[in-house]
Amino acid sequence: MLASSAVEAGGGIAGGIGANKAAKKQAAIYDDEANAVLRQGAFEEAQAARSYDRLLGEQKLNIAASGRELEGSPLLILDQTIRDKEEEIANIKYNTGRARDRLRSAAKQSKQAGRAALTSSIIGAFGVAGKAYGQYSAAKNPSKQALSTGGTA
Repeated sequence: MLASSAVEAGGGIAGGIGANKAAKKQAAIYDDEANAVLRQGAFEEAQAARSYDRLLGEQKLNIAASGRELEGSPLLILDQTIRDKEEEIANIKYNTGRARDRLRSAAKQSKQAGRAALTSSIIGAFGVAGKAYGQYSAAKNPSKQALSTGGTA
């Protein structure tokens, strides 16, 4: 009886430890993905900046080739291209940040779930131990059990 309770309690704790370990691994995967998202976002920012810088260069070259001065409509076009570049980069940063935050939140939740599983398994083991102790005490002292339940010894 006590041996089976010990095995049950040990198995419960082992299961909690396994769940906690798996949760930590999953959290590490989420953290790695968050870092990859940041690297990808930085790459996309650089690509967008390069693309807009190239476009600005072409626009300036075309304006110069046409013999016009950098004022009026040509200047407005260049200003709009610069605003578009800044907006594009801001959108990339925002979307990258949101994706990173989602993944880090998932990592945190995974860790919390693992800790909860471990805690639950430990509490369950104490419950099993308490129940086993009660059964052992009752078996060792049957007269107390009979008196407490209203029976005769």
